[in-house]
Amino acid sequence: MTIDRNGLTVSRCTALTKVGLHVHTSRRATRLERAAISHGRDASSIIKRIFSEAQCKGMGFVTITERNSLAPSLVLKHSWPDKTFTGVEVTTLFPEDGGRVHLLAYGLQEPEFEEIRRIRRDIHELRDYIKERHIAYSVAHAVHSVEIKDLNVEHLEKLLLLFDVFEIVNGGCSYGSNLIWANLLRSLTPDCIERLMKKHPIRPISEDPWIKGFTAGSDDHLDGVIGDTYTVAPAGSVGEFLDYLRSKLTFVGEYRNPIGGWGGHPRRRGPDVQRTHDLTGSRLWADMFESLDPRTEAA
Repeated sequence: MTIDRNGLTVSRCTALTKVGLHVHTSRRATRLERAAISHGRDASSIIKRIFSEAQCKGMGFVTITERNSLAPSLVLKHSWPDKTFTGVEVTTLFPEDGGRVHLLAYGLQEPEFEEIRRIRRDIHELRDYIKERHIAYSVAHAVHSVEIKDLNVEHLEKLLLLFDVFEIVNGGCSYGSNLIWANLLRSLTPDCIERLMKKHPIRPISEDPWIKGFTAGSDDHLDGVIGDTYTVAPAGSVGEFLDYLRSKLTFVGEYRNPIGGWGGHPRRRGPDVQRTHDLTGSRLWADMFESLDPRTEAA
């Protein structure tokens, strides 16, 4: 099978480069400082550990996506300029109701990050800026939130119009949540998008918004699972990898845990991971699929 989009070609026989696209230096803003003190290390040594672990897991390139901070990835990029690229996990909001979304952005320059930080409280303005600047991105764990009330069917519908690249395998989410979201994205058609456009006054980000790009990441928070979940592309350089990401031509590197999961690291299935809620089997999914069903409109 060969896929070609925007001049980029991917073939099943092409050698693929692995990249973990969702990595943190700490679970909380203060944890990095506590870890540095307790282990006699500074922040740069923790970043060195992240790079080393990723390399040991076979990652071709490495990034760090700290929450609303570009600083860790800048240190990473400065230390290993040819093997890394900048990253950040931006918390952005739907201004109409406060719905919260986490957006991963890559290859940023500092002025671009400063502008993103300025406008991040309006997801519509942020989307337009990302499109204008051709910034590589992926919507992180779209069906999960620190608080369930921040997500509903309308948020997900709007995301399908606003963005084209989604993280469909998150190492901290359950098998069911990862798989059902992936299946929904893969089932989109031009008719689905047309119905959503009639419902929401949002211009899609591309000319073919029913075709989505996919990424995967461990969402590691110093848990030792860096590189267990990753994204792949036939890229020989950082620039090429980001081009494949922008063109919706990256693939998911599958991770299977001992209980047969797709994502959902077993080491993170305890009280320490109750920051997210499994939405599998909830009414939300039934409502979401119903909203995309052409028979609903006919009725």
